[in-house]
Amino acid sequence: MSESLSIPMELLTCDYCGEQVPAGHFCGACGAHLTHVHPGSRARDRWHSFAAFPDQSVVQFSFVTSLFPHLAHLGRRGMRVTFALLWVLLGGLVVAHLATAIYAVSALGFTALFLLYVAETGSFEKNVASGIATVLVGLVLGVVFGLVAGPIETRSAITFLPQPISSGSTFVGAVVIPVVAQLAMALPLVIMWRQRHRLHESLDGFVVGAAGALCFTTAMTIVNLWPQLRNGVVAHGDFIVIMSNAVIRGFTVPVTSAALTGLIGLTLWARRRDRDTTAVGYRVLTQPVVWVLLALGLQVGLGYADLAQLPTPLVLALHVAVVLIAILALRAGLHFS
Repeated sequence: MSESLSIPMELLTCDYCGEQVPAGHFCGACGAHLTHVHPGSRARDRWHSFAAFPDQSVVQFSFVTSLFPHLAHLGRRGMRVTFALLWVLLGGLVVAHLATAIYAVSALGFTALFLLYVAETGSFEKNVASGIATVLVGLVLGVVFGLVAGPIETRSAITFLPQPISSGSTFVGAVVIPVVAQLAMALPLVIMWRQRHRLHESLDGFVVGAAGALCFTTAMTIVNLWPQLRNGVVAHGDFIVIMSNAVIRGFTVPVTSAALTGLIGLTLWARRRDRDTTAVGYRVLTQPVVWVLLALGLQVGLGYADLAQLPTPLVLALHVAVVLIAILALRAGLHFS
């Protein structure tokens, strides 16, 4: 009779959670970095090693690895190339002043890219109906919001300069509308909450939130741009102004909305025991209310910036700054949830 040979697994005790786990770079129980050259809080919290992509730091402005956390290593390269081509296409259309094409790419480009990512990674394979519902709810809400809020925003912009910052018209345009928009973007999360037993991972909540927000902003953008589309196919104005508006509509607005709403969904879907294993000092980063307040605050800030009739490059800079804040917040949420 021959005896089966087995290689004993090397175990060690994690200095941070006290559990016995297989030897390796990371603790299988709490995720702490077991081989970090500087033991202590940096190893325990792993700020140097992002949970979704351990070769990156948490505090890194990486657009692709933040918004597409399911991507494999090789998939990152393809997504970066695709995103670069989207920018080249948009820049070429701006140079050619092709208004209809500019608006179409701005409104649909990033949303189409994200939905392609969702399809490729099979995020909704476990519940296709939930995926379809998320998209449809986002689109319908975006259309309704665009039809109702568009004229109000226009009136607020016209009356902003003569009015004090606390006037009723300014308050509606800069505070009420952005707050209602952000809450509406989060509505698909509320609707899909009952399906979380099927879409039970925290990243599923992120996908639901981000997809719903992107469909919302796409529909709202198309509704808002519809009068301009009827005026002709040629965009009139300075290159900087046209390009800035295209970047704001096609990149900063949808990315900010997707990151913040996806972050809310991520923390809503996170299970209680996952929160309990988070280092005490960072558990606040796993609470949905924290990110809801951040999202509302950033959206209100952008609301005032959009109404203040500032120079277009300055408005673009403010939007980009908010995108960077949203990306860092999303990475922190992904890492600790």
